[in-house]
Amino acid sequence: MWKEQKGITLVELLAVLSLMSIIIMLVGSAMMFGQKQYKNQTEIIEQQDQVRYVMATLTKEIRSHNSSQISVSGNVLNIGSDSYEFSAPQVLKNGTPMSDRIGVFEVEKNDLELDITIASSAVGGNEQQRLSTILYLRK
Repeated sequence: MWKEQKGITLVELLAVLSLMSIIIMLVGSAMMFGQKQYKNQTEIIEQQDQVRYVMATLTKEIRSHNSSQISVSGNVLNIGSDSYEFSAPQVLKNGTPMSDRIGVFEVEKNDLELDITIASSAVGGNEQQRLSTILYLRK
């Protein structure tokens, strides 16, 4: 009589529910890990972009002027009529922000040589993104 009945028992139902919940938890944790990685990678790319933009702008401006038009005093770099100032975490061009994620902005002028180091601010446990270059100035 009992052998002819069709359906599932409570034990079978509980086993299926527990397996499904484990699978759902694994998929959910993989999705959360992926989102966290995406956020971290996006932050790193934005930091690199900010550092490259400031460095590219400075090198372009420096290369279009001769050494007598370039001066460095403290955290201010003057190139022709433009003034670049570092006020953590911003680099300002004539008082207007160029970047708001810079942690290091160092410029040293030695005769006809300009040593520039720019690094991003370390945000969210990410490493600083750093660029450094030496430019030789025209007389």
